[in-house]
Amino acid sequence: MLDLHLPDGDVTPVLKALHARQAPTVVGGGDLPEKVRAWHPELVVLRKPALPGPLVAEILRTRGKDV
Repeated sequence: MLDLHLPDGDVTPVLKALHARQAPTVVGGGDLPEKVRAWHPELVVLRKPALPGPLVAEILRTRGKDV
């Protein structure tokens, strides 16, 4: 689970590293920057505050488990 809007840095390098490892990733925050959307069109962004139900469902989906 990555937060898109951290006050101390850019999550893009971490997102790229996770994607290169084909690691399931859930993103939280606001709008996905266009450059990130172009690299990772499959990402779903959960708006903050994410409710527990949708958050758990998205984590399970990215891991390939039935919800």
